[in-house]
Amino acid sequence: MLHGSTVAEALYGPPDRQRKISLLFTGRHFWNRKCRKKTWWQQEFAVFKCEATANSVTGHVCVNSNKISEIRKKKALLLLNEIG
Repeated sequence: MLHGSTVAEALYGPPDRQRKISLLFTGRHFWNRKCRKKTWWQQEFAVFKCEATANSVTGHVCVNSNKISEIRKKKALLLLNEIG
């Protein structure tokens, strides 16, 4: 293995220049958390958090949205149990 090369380069050879450049420009700044693409469970958790905040501010809960938020809460808890 040459100095400065990665294990992937040693196994698969040097990457195509075209492919390497296309990976650099994704259209988002990775260091900016607002611009980063979120996973599905991060999106679900954000929606669940917004619903909980809205319900506490308005003081009432819509029956349909409450059922949906219960399902989302169960999904989020299952996912957090799997991760942690």
